[in-house]
Amino acid sequence: QKIRDNNMEAHVVSSCQQLYETLDKLILDGSSVCIGGSMTLEETGVLDYLREREIIFYDKEEARRAGVSALSDMNRQAFSVDNYVTSTNAITKDGWLYNIDANGNRVAAMMYGPKNVIVICGRNKWVVNVEEAQQRIAEYASPVNCTRLGRKTPCVHTGSCQDCDSPDRICNMYTLIKKTPQKN
Repeated sequence: QKIRDNNMEAHVVSSCQQLYETLDKLILDGSSVCIGGSMTLEETGVLDYLREREIIFYDKEEARRAGVSALSDMNRQAFSVDNYVTSTNAITKDGWLYNIDANGNRVAAMMYGPKNVIVICGRNKWVVNVEEAQQRIAEYASPVNCTRLGRKTPCVHTGSCQDCDSPDRICNMYTLIKKTPQKN
């Protein structure tokens, strides 16, 4: 309910199949869709689901394979699509979305641009407050993502954020979305 109190629509599902059925209702055939970097989308099968849909899908993996310029262009394209699908790093009991981003493209798109932003979040990301969100990111999300991305950061070796100055650092943009100005 707290999410709804913050002007965000919320759907609760208990299976990937229910998630896909909900996305069928939210994303119309023929509409354009871009994604933010998210292991949640991969782990839930949403990436494969989107690739199978009758939509204009701006596939981040294809852009990544095409090079830095193509990926940068896609990140800009995200601001004008019909639907932006991503996840959040943590959601508090007050219904606030807490995120960290390397370049800011994902959080910027979440906050401003696309007509519809769909944030997929598992129970593993539910936290009590902002401090717990920060702890989840420092002790889990950042080290795991740096490892997955092959980044040369201290957290890859220590398992927790060291607030480093590495050029490979992904902990650059921190955002807290408490409420949206327009309903849903």
